[in-house]
Amino acid sequence: MSNYTIPKGKIYFNDGTGEEYLGNTPGAELSVETNSLDHYSAESGIREKDDTALVEINRKLAITADDITVRNWSRFIIGNASTLTQASGAVVAESLGAVKQGRYYQIGASAGNPSGVRGISAVTVKVAAVAKTENVDYTVDLILGRLYIIPGGGIADASVVTVDYTKAANTRDQVISASAASVAGALRFVADNPKGANRDIFLPSVSLKPTGTAKLKGEQAEYMQLGFDVEILKKDLTTAAIYIDGRPV
Repeated sequence: MSNYTIPKGKIYFNDGTGEEYLGNTPGAELSVETNSLDHYSAESGIREKDDTALVEINRKLAITADDITVRNWSRFIIGNASTLTQASGAVVAESLGAVKQGRYYQIGASAGNPSGVRGISAVTVKVAAVAKTENVDYTVDLILGRLYIIPGGGIADASVVTVDYTKAANTRDQVISASAASVAGALRFVADNPKGANRDIFLPSVSLKPTGTAKLKGEQAEYMQLGFDVEILKKDLTTAAIYIDGRPV
């Protein structure tokens, strides 16, 4: 009986808090590299190999994910995912500094919130306490909190602009890069093959690292993908590096 297989399945990663499904993963490739120490006879004539010993083995798993969740983003940029909470409130005379026509400016940017506010209303733009006219001197994106200085309008280059606005109470996902070099944990592959016996793979100790590029835009329509290299490690002397389990019969 043949054992031809068309592989499919789901991948779960456990960072110590339980197994998390990584979402759709169109690519997952297991690779094995070995190094041997060769021995050559020096007794007579031509130097010939008379023995070899396997002395090193490296096992890796390359994963391609296209489920672009905040958790996968955080793994890819080596960061932390969180929910940012914005409190409601009125802001008066926030300075955007000296501006230039034809440029965009982020409202609400600060040391504690460098990416600025989202969801604002009741915006008033002033130069030297004089209110300017929307859609003549400037435009504003209320959802993203971005101000644009219209060329030829009444806000001259190098003018110091202040804004009054009201922040809405809201939340948003945010991923912030960190300094950790990799993510340690365990990984499980649960097979669901359209053809061939299902064999599940468990890796008790792995180091997950991002690799490759994340295409933010392109000339042709295509799905974004994130790449990860998984180094398969030996957890301890009594635990194997890889377990491949068939289904109960």
